[in-house]
Amino acid sequence: MQQHKQQQIQTTADYRNMAPPNLCGLWQIVKCGQPSAADCSCGKKYGIEGTTFQLSDTGDVSWKPSEGAKANPILNCDTYEIYNPSHHSAVIQFGAHIGHVIEFKMEGFEPPFDHMTLRNDLWCCLQCKRIPAEELEPLLDASFSLLPALEDGYFSDISIPAISGKQFPVHSCILSLSLPDVDWSQTNTPLSGLPEDVLCAILHYLYAECLPDNLNEKCARQIITLMSEIQSPSLSKLINMCELYLKHMSLSKEIIDLTEDIHACGNQIIEHFSGTKTSSSQGLDSLKSNPSKLCYVLKQCIRECAVGLGKYAVLCHLITARKKELTPGEQIEIIQYAKSRLPVFLKQVHQLMKAVKSNFHGMTSMQRFDIATYVVPQIESVLDIVSAIALDVKTAMEAIINDKCPNVQPLHPPHKSTHCSDDVLSTTLNAILNLKEMSKLRRFHQWMTYSLAWLLQRRENFNDMSSVNKVRSVARNLDQIMEELPVFLLRVQDVDDKLDWREFKFIFKIAASKTSGWIDVMLSHKELLQDVFDQISNLVQREEFTKSLVTLGLIDSSQNACSSQYPENTESINMFAGQAASSECGQTEGKLNLLQSVCTSPSAQKSYISKQMLPLLSSGQGCDMVFEVISTKDVESNGDQPTDTDSHNSSTEPKHEVHILKAHRVIVAARCDWFRRALLSGMRETIDRKILVHDTNPALFSVFLEYLYSGCINIKALSVDQLADLMMLSDRYEVDTLKQVCEYVLKGHVDSESVLYFLSLADQFNAKTLKEECLTFASHNPGIMDHDLFEELPQHLQSEVYDLIIWVKPSIAEPPEPSEPRVKFSSPDLSCSSSLEDLEDLMANIRTGTTQANRSISDSLEELPLAQDSSRLERCLADLYDIVGDDAPRHELAQIAMAADYDVNRAANFYFEQKKQS
Repeated sequence: MQQHKQQQIQTTADYRNMAPPNLCGLWQIVKCGQPSAADCSCGKKYGIEGTTFQLSDTGDVSWKPSEGAKANPILNCDTYEIYNPSHHSAVIQFGAHIGHVIEFKMEGFEPPFDHMTLRNDLWCCLQCKRIPAEELEPLLDASFSLLPALEDGYFSDISIPAISGKQFPVHSCILSLSLPDVDWSQTNTPLSGLPEDVLCAILHYLYAECLPDNLNEKCARQIITLMSEIQSPSLSKLINMCELYLKHMSLSKEIIDLTEDIHACGNQIIEHFSGTKTSSSQGLDSLKSNPSKLCYVLKQCIRECAVGLGKYAVLCHLITARKKELTPGEQIEIIQYAKSRLPVFLKQVHQLMKAVKSNFHGMTSMQRFDIATYVVPQIESVLDIVSAIALDVKTAMEAIINDKCPNVQPLHPPHKSTHCSDDVLSTTLNAILNLKEMSKLRRFHQWMTYSLAWLLQRRENFNDMSSVNKVRSVARNLDQIMEELPVFLLRVQDVDDKLDWREFKFIFKIAASKTSGWIDVMLSHKELLQDVFDQISNLVQREEFTKSLVTLGLIDSSQNACSSQYPENTESINMFAGQAASSECGQTEGKLNLLQSVCTSPSAQKSYISKQMLPLLSSGQGCDMVFEVISTKDVESNGDQPTDTDSHNSSTEPKHEVHILKAHRVIVAARCDWFRRALLSGMRETIDRKILVHDTNPALFSVFLEYLYSGCINIKALSVDQLADLMMLSDRYEVDTLKQVCEYVLKGHVDSESVLYFLSLADQFNAKTLKEECLTFASHNPGIMDHDLFEELPQHLQSEVYDLIIWVKPSIAEPPEPSEPRVKFSSPDLSCSSSLEDLEDLMANIRTGTTQANRSISDSLEELPLAQDSSRLERCLADLYDIVGDDAPRHELAQIAMAADYDVNRAANFYFEQKKQS
């Protein structure tokens, strides 16, 4: 029983923070009902039905509310974690809404893992179904940009001068799409005379609908000022993007500065304890031999800790407040930056512990007695101050609880509602979260009550002691701290190794949300806590700490004036410390990029330019090139119907039909590298501004051209044959994105009738995804080798299919006869008494072996299972090793075995004859 319990605990620990393998993906809430309902069916609609949520393998969750859904706290959760992910008792936690974690039991998550029920006993029951992943969506969601045309400047018809005189070649057809309300035909070109960096950034936006990566803050402000004067509706998005850029730049700088300030506080503490500020004559014995200096150092360190905690609170509140303005990728950037700083922080803690240990190692009993004697009056004063502050906090907590209790809404679960409202779930969940918040406040108040009672008792006991006993008590506590310090050092070293990315991200989001939640509670009851924060600010006496409280809004800005009353006491520091030395903890410059949303071109489906492309193509306005699509039809050479008498004179000959499609050189070249090279080659295509297109039909090439212009394609309107032809066009003209789209669609049409055709097609056009799908299908359907088309496949494809089948289906004994002659050595079998002439013939076969045999020998061992007749080769090699021993080189034996057509006797005879001759 005990062993089973230990195994269960270990299994839970192993699966913690791990989702079931099939849980990640897109889910939709289809039903919502009572918590006690078995199937979530209640006949009511709560407004959350139809909401979808995406669970990623990195622990992120994103919600897409259904149309008309009311705001719900669960939609603010952006992370999740799975505990005990068995199919019957898994628990999923969504976090973090103002520090709260919303927990559900997962039920019904069984094969085929396309349905599950989430049950919260206090709130509701949600029945969810999996939405099949759309593989095409990421392919069709690629960024749409015409930036290559701006960077290279080819086929430009307008030049815009900057104030420095530099000319920027641009294209009127593209600028007219981006800024339709600007006349680009006027003599004095619009945007002329702007600063060079400003003009470059504006043109980058007009071609790519995003800002350049190298944009600086000054340039962004100039763009806002200059574009506001033009008052063009088309430029409002650019202005908004620059404003967002500045906000993200400011946020990035604030996060980096706050993080570096926290590290700076740690460095100050390390410097105080490490003795780097003391003179070499004093050594490391200065603190333990100078109690007054030790007390001063402790006070300074406590102040630095308070400053660091204030910076941390500001950081958490800032990240939580600005979270909705950031994309998921930018939020991950912040967490990655925080994770990168964790080793630096742990190194600082380790250095501090080592410094403390070094300072107090080998402290004599007389030194401990001197320190304890000096510290006793300080401890009495600290106990009085802490007791007073704790009493004020307890009183304020009681007032907060009494103030919040009337505002808590009564709990009405959905099944007890007298009416059905769209926001009943939101109201109920808010009530539950309010009750949880009240419960936390009560627990905190209870803890404060016990802690205060314990503190007052300890203070009373300490005050009742004699002076000698007080000194002895402090000395014992000092010894205990020194004994526990090595253990704490070992724990610090293991923290970073045991904390993986997924767990760190969940903890970071929960911690930031809870910290921000507590700050919001304190802000809502600022009047009750004002005296407490004033006392703490006066005790810390640090301007940075007071500024943090002002930033959080916990004290009024007018209180910041009193910070000038808090001198840093640099004279005392210099008196005790001497000259400062640099910290051993290397501070690397932080890198944080929060500009993803404004420096990345939108997808074709979201691009404004993309939506204007097809009307431009159909209108033909500004077209400066043509595509000649040449299609072929087989028609009779004479116009009359053939008769019996002259049928022998009738013949057919191909008839060519030419279709003209107009286009814009700059757009075609910017979207397709093959066309760009053709139009800039200086050859006939460049001179005639014409590209000939063969082996396709005009309708299909029009679809291809529309994709180049818009980046979008209606896949459902195309047949399988059209998709195959479109993949051929994409491969010919190197449009990889469209080729991948065609591959993924054709994957869904692979069956026993089409697999061989698609396999040949995929091999011809190097469509790796489609080829893998065809080979996988073929490996589980060996009957396809009996199909007539199998004999028409290239030799290497036949071999691949056969070898895959014999690995998956070993019962198949012999390969099919290839359509092309295999490498076959027809020498007669050799017995142990074979003649020397036969051996010489065998050697000649080896020397004159075909290229295919030589290539097979040079292949790596990993490729052998897919080589021709690999199973026969392996069996032959195994038998040869039994005869000749393990010292023979494998590549030599493989060459001999293949030359002997895998006959063991012939190969062995040749091997020994070769050894005899050498």
